Amino acid sequence: MGVWCTVTEIGPDETALAEWPLRGIGTPSVEIVECLARMQLEVQRGGGRIVLSDVCEDLAGLLELVGLCELSGSQRAMALPEPDN
Repeated sequence: MGVWCTVTEIGPDETALAEWPLRGIGTPSVEIVECLARMQLEVQRGGGRIVLSDVCEDLAGLLELVGLCELSGSQRAMALPEPDN
């Protein structure tokens, strides 16, 4: 099982609330990107965000392909539109 990236949940006050490796067998799929997008939406509802670091090339390519990342140094912050209220 390989590590595709490290996921960090950042709270509204910019503190790291949790961090964990995202692992899987083989290469990441669009389903993994969908799960990350859903997670980001949930975290955004609470005023936070998720940041992906140490992202493997395959996952980075998928995130860029679907337009769900902002590149910032070695980190990729999930960039989704703000949810409608």
